[in-house]
Amino acid sequence: MTTRSTPAVGIDLGTTFSAVARLEENGRPVTLVNAEGDRVTPSVVLFDGDDVVVGKEALKALATEAEHVAECSKRDVGHRVFHKALGGKQYPPEVIEAWILNKLRQDATAQIGPFSQVVITVPAYFDEVRRKATQDAGYMAGFEVLDIINEPTAAAVAFGFQQGLLAPEPSSDQPVKILVYDLGGGTFDVTVMEIRGTDYVTLATDGDVQLGGYDWDQRLADLVAEGFIREHLLDPREDPSTAGRVWRDCEGAKQTLSSREKATIPCYYQGRSSRVELRREQFEEATLDLLDRTRFTTVQTLRAAGLEWPQIDRVLLVGGSTRMPMVRKMLREISGKEADTSVSADEAVAQGAALRAGLMLAKRHRKRGTFHIKNVNSHSLGVVGVNPKTQQRRNGI
Repeated sequence: MTTRSTPAVGIDLGTTFSAVARLEENGRPVTLVNAEGDRVTPSVVLFDGDDVVVGKEALKALATEAEHVAECSKRDVGHRVFHKALGGKQYPPEVIEAWILNKLRQDATAQIGPFSQVVITVPAYFDEVRRKATQDAGYMAGFEVLDIINEPTAAAVAFGFQQGLLAPEPSSDQPVKILVYDLGGGTFDVTVMEIRGTDYVTLATDGDVQLGGYDWDQRLADLVAEGFIREHLLDPREDPSTAGRVWRDCEGAKQTLSSREKATIPCYYQGRSSRVELRREQFEEATLDLLDRTRFTTVQTLRAAGLEWPQIDRVLLVGGSTRMPMVRKMLREISGKEADTSVSADEAVAQGAALRAGLMLAKRHRKRGTFHIKNVNSHSLGVVGVNPKTQQRRNGI
């Protein structure tokens, strides 16, 4: 599906972390490590005077230079400018995304040599404006964007490869219906898909581009701030760098609470200190409404697909935030099934994008593709018109 001169590369451009994968000569997708030796790169940008720093060092700077750091820029994609000024300047979100992509390109080039053709993933619930802005970010980073693919679809393709469904002689020719529950750092998607051999057919999709692990982190940060206020009558959220430091500590505490029943979070502000102990039960209670939003969307998407839970063969988990026990417990309660964690929550999307890139390159060289994707739009397409008499807006095709 690929040649040495034209590597098939897929990029998961995430809200909080991003990843790059490529296809090996045998067609197997592998995740590339970045310059720091990690498989994922924080989607964070630091504007340090004339220098732009992306990744782990930019994430560290949240604790000391928060006013110069852009995080979660993906949530602002589609808007004219990023929600806060950086170094006294305002930037379009896609420009910030382009810096992230450029870091990924440079790190990957050090391993596989120069390349330009890529497939970039987006949330399934991104509308056309956001998709176009993501594509523009790719162009600004020096890429030729072969395709924009939905993140849950990419994860399903990676799952199909792992299950042997993309092999010359598939391990099974029986249709498999899967529900992909994708809770990432800043966005949430649900997609119901039927895999018929090498055909991937999306039956329904829905999501929320303003819901993700970041919101769980923020709830923890609020709990810490409230504890600090009770003890010292001071709100640490009033200082951007202190708030950034608390948020980073809370992100780590969230991971701790996924494996332990309690976590202790320190907070230092204006010469005062506090250590707030939180139990998993408190955390789950404080974020129940966020989880319920994902529950509602999941049920609605299944209904839109015209299916019931017994007809779903697998509930596939994607996105780092699905590691929270509350997520798996909720899905078990509504589906009656144990969630499938067979693909990497952090790497599956990038690897599926690499497989898609291999398919696109094969078609360019007039070779036969190994699988086919049929998607659905998450938003209506058309032209908005205004009735001159009533001034009502209508969406016309």
